[in-house]
Amino acid sequence: MTTMNMKEPISVPTPETTTIPTGIKPLSDICWHLVYPGGALVDTGDCIPHFDTEREAAAEASQYAAESLGRPAPQQLSSPCWIAQAVCGYRFDEEGECALVHFESDADALKIALDSEMRIGACGDLHCSADCDECKQDCGATRPYVADGGADCG
Repeated sequence: MTTMNMKEPISVPTPETTTIPTGIKPLSDICWHLVYPGGALVDTGDCIPHFDTEREAAAEASQYAAESLGRPAPQQLSSPCWIAQAVCGYRFDEEGECALVHFESDADALKIALDSEMRIGACGDLHCSADCDECKQDCGATRPYVADGGADCG
């Protein structure tokens, strides 16, 4: 349990019980990925790379060419990816890799964000961590974070 005002304990929010915060949003453009002639997606083992444009995907295709699979070609996804972006502008990424994580849905983005250090502020905004001064502010008032990541709205 976390406490919002140190008087009334509340349950830790989960995707099933939480309205999607404002920081969970779709990208404005639909991403591109690379597909081998047989239909398999390029997968680095860590991720399936996404690209902003067809041109960018095509420029990277040669590095993923494999004798057994051929050279992949750009293919646009059918819908926009979702991201998790905190009030301060931080976008959820792979730990220290600076690779922006794309999600298939708002629910996926919320689940992973809440499983990390991200939290939902009192006004429904997404906050990156307890260490961020900008994310310590919510609804125009400073609310220090308590050790378990909840906000003290006292």
